[in-house]
Amino acid sequence: MNKRAHGKFFEDLAVDFLKNKGYKIIQRNFNCSFGEIDIIAEKNSILCFIEVKARTKDIFGTPLSAITLQKQKRMIRVAEFYCMKNKIADKPIRFEAIGIEVINNKPVFDHVENIVF
Repeated sequence: MNKRAHGKFFEDLAVDFLKNKGYKIIQRNFNCSFGEIDIIAEKNSILCFIEVKARTKDIFGTPLSAITLQKQKRMIRVAEFYCMKNKIADKPIRFEAIGIEVINNKPVFDHVENIVF
């Protein structure tokens, strides 16, 4: 499986996970010159910008440990651009992360609903 297909597979799992938790998916893979947000969703009138990281082996650390300070700063810039482009000014927003590890051939989710940068 190539990197793009690998990423899409785990993002699909994350989308299903979020839907089961009551999230409404607004957009996937929003791109702009600042970077990309994997999933934009809404829950309880809060706009959520969600990064998905997955690991099939634990030799590189946990999936969430891969969200570097640089990635966090990009997420903020992309979210600001998304809100400006879509004229969203009054809606509360938050940043989230979903780490997915494959353990015994099953996905295990680590969902942080309010990551603070």
